[in-house]
Amino acid sequence: MKKMNLLRLIAILMTLGCLFTANGQVRGTTIQVDGVYYFITSDSTACVSNNRYYEGNRNVVIRGTISDGEREYTVTEVIDYAFENSSQMDTLILPNTIKKIGYEAFQSCGMKKAVIPNSVESLGDRAFHMCSNLVDLTIGNSITTIGYSCFASCSSLTTVEIPNSVETIGRYAFYMCSKLANVSIPSSVKRIESMAFFDNMISTLNIPASVEYIAPDAFEYHHKLDYISVDAANPVYDSHGDCQAVIHTATNTLVLGSNNTVIPRDIEIIGPVAFYGSTNLTSVDLPPTLKSIGSGAFRGCSKLTTLTCPESLEIIGDRAFFDCSGLTTVTFNNNLQDINDSTFMHCSKITELNLPNSLTRIGHSTFNDCAAVSSLHLPDHLISIGDYAFYMTIKLTEINFPSTLQEIGNRAFWGDNLVTTLELPESLTRVGAYAFIYFTSVNHLRIPKNVSFIDVEAFSRNKNLESIEVDPENPYYDSRNGCNAIIETATGMLVQGCKNTVIPNGVTGIGEGAFNNVNLTAITIPETVSSIGEYAFAENSMLYHIVIPDAVTDISDRVFYHTGLKTVDLGTQVTRIGWYAFGFTYPSKLYVRTLTPPAWANSGSSSVFSAYTGTVYVPGPAVEAYKANSNWGRFNRIFAIPGEISGDGKVDVDDVTVLITMLLNSEEVPAYADVNGDGTPDIDDVIAILSMLLGSAE
Repeated sequence: MKKMNLLRLIAILMTLGCLFTANGQVRGTTIQVDGVYYFITSDSTACVSNNRYYEGNRNVVIRGTISDGEREYTVTEVIDYAFENSSQMDTLILPNTIKKIGYEAFQSCGMKKAVIPNSVESLGDRAFHMCSNLVDLTIGNSITTIGYSCFASCSSLTTVEIPNSVETIGRYAFYMCSKLANVSIPSSVKRIESMAFFDNMISTLNIPASVEYIAPDAFEYHHKLDYISVDAANPVYDSHGDCQAVIHTATNTLVLGSNNTVIPRDIEIIGPVAFYGSTNLTSVDLPPTLKSIGSGAFRGCSKLTTLTCPESLEIIGDRAFFDCSGLTTVTFNNNLQDINDSTFMHCSKITELNLPNSLTRIGHSTFNDCAAVSSLHLPDHLISIGDYAFYMTIKLTEINFPSTLQEIGNRAFWGDNLVTTLELPESLTRVGAYAFIYFTSVNHLRIPKNVSFIDVEAFSRNKNLESIEVDPENPYYDSRNGCNAIIETATGMLVQGCKNTVIPNGVTGIGEGAFNNVNLTAITIPETVSSIGEYAFAENSMLYHIVIPDAVTDISDRVFYHTGLKTVDLGTQVTRIGWYAFGFTYPSKLYVRTLTPPAWANSGSSSVFSAYTGTVYVPGPAVEAYKANSNWGRFNRIFAIPGEISGDGKVDVDDVTVLITMLLNSEEVPAYADVNGDGTPDIDDVIAILSMLLGSAE
């Protein structure tokens, strides 16, 4: 025990010793000089401490030495976050005693001028990140690495002179310095990392002999780059033939191009984002040796008008010509093996696509928003069309699918185009969600025998569709009894209907968007239906009446959104009504046949109905409950269903029996039993109910 106590005492004394310097000064003591806080780190040194949100003198001068009145300390470091978010600052002058500037030390500061002295050896990541007012920057010549995001988003910076000591320009070092026009890369630099100069206005770029590595995206999104040279002594890169580009010599890859690049005739690869943002590039002559165009290689080259692919080309990477908004003509070669995702997305002036037979797949969004395309030739051996592949190609007049096609992706042909005939090939097995939505000029649809999967709303919102048939040999879907609908055979779910659909008995559900915007005027839903999906009857302005079967318990979200419904009759088992189920639909009569008021989704103003002007009819015994309900009570007109006395939601012989029993027992007969409206519940009301049942009254 004595030994343990002795060890504890020694530990305490050692801890106390660490808190003091040799002269008795407490380590970490904070000293304020000219509004700037410092703290002592040793007998002879101090650091700039926490000055976050600094609001002192706008011209900040960091002292080289400070004193506590007894001793002087040399200031050697600016700690992490020291002046973060100090917007009230115009200039920053650091003394030549500083050796280290910490992480985010001056992030989001307001200074316009910053001088980093030659004494600084370590410059922390994000040290001057988001100093958006900085225009005058001096970097000392002892720094070897400009770290991660060190000057990123210094959006007013126009000129940077990188000192001859720097060997590495780190990731995102000058990222989003969108006004940066003048940069000199010194002969000391060996590596330029990813996104180092993303989004810049550099016009002239000289790569010295020392550079061993340039990340493919180091100068991504260069708007004004007109002149590029590589020192002839560089063993890794060249610019042979004065091509105004950076070529990786060993792989013959063009890694960086400019507005004036003439691609050498021996180039095999154009690297990722090589010309991204070259907005003044007007033409490109692809060499006969070219095999691959990398991801985003010509992205945003908005003045490029024509493209001819050499026979050697095998692969065009994703987003390679993304947003080339001036491109009008593309001539593909016969050996092309792959066009990747979003390759020609937003090329809104291309008018014709004659895709080579060598292609077997078209990627995600490959021709998305090629809005001017009116002529499309799909490859003879095509197997799959990706999601959004031809999204919003709204001027298409004809689609001829090859006999090899198996899959069509989600929203592949979404758009109100001019196609009048849709003939799906016998080879087709899968159709994605919303694949052919808004094909408003198509009037007939046939589902081939091998289609095994149709996703939600694959053919919805085609308001002129008049007939639907499914190949009789299809084991997965059918159009039984000539019903003009697609029904999933195993489940009985109706997945797509049209204006002339007759829903057969035995159908168990109506799928999401099955009748969405099909110009439906009338429909009878059989009693076998127990579920109705979202948007199932939405956007049918000429649909005036609907009766929901008793088996349905949930009215889905937006199921009757924006319809012309005037009379709605909900079944006897409805317990919930979904969000905006009747949004922008204004029924004048709404029959709700459950004793317990159905719950509303997202209870609140306009969560289910857009207005409360209609009349709600409910079971007689439940009138007061509906009026008292916080949701249903918004309707000013809530009445008993005429003739409904028993509370089961239906008018039948049970209501006659209940009313007679009330009258014979001399009970106080409730007002809702006054069926004929003469003010007194009596035998005449029994006769009125019987007349309803016999069909002599409405």
